[in-house]
Amino acid sequence: MTAVLASALADPGFPRALLACVAVGAFAPTIGAFLVQKRLSLIGDGVGHVAFAGVGLGLLVDVWPVWTALAFAVTGAVALELLRAFYDWMGFSPGDLPAEFDQEARVLRLG
Repeated sequence: MTAVLASALADPGFPRALLACVAVGAFAPTIGAFLVQKRLSLIGDGVGHVAFAGVGLGLLVDVWPVWTALAFAVTGAVALELLRAFYDWMGFSPGDLPAEFDQEARVLRLG
């Protein structure tokens, strides 16, 4: 155990990895609390899942996954915001979206 820890500390990339872990540990709760207060936590969760699909595509087409994840996340966030603005314009609340999609799916199945 001590040898493994010593080899990890001797790695030249360890300080950057430690700094990244500290930064994520400091900023992620702040961003998460902001999203929960603004009632946007599901949108943040959805963007994370869209970014994960971008990672998969990047690995599939042999492109650096960070770029495809970023492209998918930005595109997904813009699409979600447009959808949210449209439903806000139509007078729906965010809680109505799942019920509305379920009703449309039922119509399509019966159609």
